[in-house]
Amino acid sequence: PKQDSLLPMKIFAINNPLPGLPAFPEIAERFPFIKEEGQKSILVGDINRWTEYKNKKYYLSTYKSNVAPQFTFTGIINESDLNQLINQRAMNFAAILVVFIVLLLALAIQTARDFIKPLHSLLLGMKNIGQGNYQTRISFDREDEFATLARAFNNMAQNLSEKNKLAKMVSESAAEMASSDEAELQARKGQKRLVAILYIGIQNYQELIKSNEPSQVQKVLNAWIDDVSEVVISFGGEIDKVMEGKILATFFADKYIDSNQRGSENFEFVLRAFNAAVKLCHSPKKHSLTVGAGIYKGIVISGLMGNKERRDLTVIGDTVNIAARCFSIAARQAQKPLIITTAATVDGIETYYNLEAMGSFSIKGKKENIQLFKIKTKN
Repeated sequence: PKQDSLLPMKIFAINNPLPGLPAFPEIAERFPFIKEEGQKSILVGDINRWTEYKNKKYYLSTYKSNVAPQFTFTGIINESDLNQLINQRAMNFAAILVVFIVLLLALAIQTARDFIKPLHSLLLGMKNIGQGNYQTRISFDREDEFATLARAFNNMAQNLSEKNKLAKMVSESAAEMASSDEAELQARKGQKRLVAILYIGIQNYQELIKSNEPSQVQKVLNAWIDDVSEVVISFGGEIDKVMEGKILATFFADKYIDSNQRGSENFEFVLRAFNAAVKLCHSPKKHSLTVGAGIYKGIVISGLMGNKERRDLTVIGDTVNIAARCFSIAARQAQKPLIITTAATVDGIETYYNLEAMGSFSIKGKKENIQLFKIKTKN
């Protein structure tokens, strides 16, 4: 029989019909117990046991072949050879196990990197978004769940960026209105609010248009609008609308009012409007524009105006009209900046500003003349 190169067991054959013949190969004659055990297995069947010969232990195993039934095969292996074989195979198994563990660890590390790296990018992107950096985008060179998350993240960032740009184009009241369906519904109905209207504009606007190219006019206007917006917002006001060379700003009182309330002892919101107007009209400027303003305190209707496709949150009422008329009077004096207001608005303001009475003026839409004042200097 063919010897197994991996198994150092010697195999011998015993002739079943003639068990007295020598075992094959002849080397079996050096181990008399081989033939004895082989002859015995012919009678009792397969034998598997340890035996001792000349102070050495051997493991013996017999097997009656079905392929060659005339032979009974007997195999022996020395105990030391068997131990060496077991140790060698144990070492081989240990080496294979170590290699497997190393490969498994390498695979685990790579898998962890494949998972942690995109997760880290997502967390970093979310942190940037939380800090207001809506231009943050992430991308993965892969097509799996993380790639799907990256696309969803980028869509979210794009939407937030667009909303942030829109938020810069609307007032705080408009942003509050858009924050919930309930607020929008209330804005559709309209609300009466106590407000100080600041109607401010360029007094020499027509001269500016005639003496400059359109591109230069646009550049100057954009710079002026930026200045007005910054000052109005810094004093707690809101830009309601921007018109041709004019801006309508609102400084709301702290609370909504009901239909029976016609005034407020608190004039702090009015003072904020005056402070903004004085800074815009009389403080040193980056431009050479002559700026005038009209201020009036009163009740307005604040709410959404327009159709379903295009609506604006704005204010309407006599208060707006009178503030606009005050500005119109100031605009006639194009050579110097003027801030004009009414007797009803200056109550309490004289503590902070010097006022100069201008007399009574007829205001379009009003039956009675209105006493006007101009702001001179701050006390």
